[in-house]
Amino acid sequence: MAIWSVEIKELEILNESLKGHFPDVEKELSQLIRSDDPNVILLYSRRCLEIIIADICACELKKDRGTEPLKGIIDKFHKEKTVPAHIIASMHGLNELSTFGTHPKDFDPEQVKPVLINLMIVLKWYSRYKKPETFNKIFFDEVRIKPGGRMLMLKLQSPSEKEICFLFRS
Repeated sequence: MAIWSVEIKELEILNESLKGHFPDVEKELSQLIRSDDPNVILLYSRRCLEIIIADICACELKKDRGTEPLKGIIDKFHKEKTVPAHIIASMHGLNELSTFGTHPKDFDPEQVKPVLINLMIVLKWYSRYKKPETFNKIFFDEVRIKPGGRMLMLKLQSPSEKEICFLFRS
């Protein structure tokens, strides 16, 4: 079992809740979830980020993403306060570490875990940014069920204060 298996399960639950809302992200995220290969996971994490950044460029900067490196675009988002600073930090972390999966460079497979955590942070923010009426609040609660066992609960809270909960045990 990979050390990032819990993060993959959380992304699987999150992907399920996003179904039909963001088809391009859903397609890449589905490929990521199906893989056990750290390079492939990093690659699809990066592709998810690229889709999100391209959409923000179109919506906020009113321009095509073009061929500018992601770092420069993320810095532009920060400078123009298009994206909150804490999300910028996750975008930078995701961008920097996922580079190891897209280029033939050595990396420690343990670096996959923070990439997935940053991806979840960015995805949750993006879903609220794009569709606040649908994704008002998304968060995970972790409940210990026995030593070594975990139950993860994803709660989606809509503006009408209805909660939809998904449970996962590992």
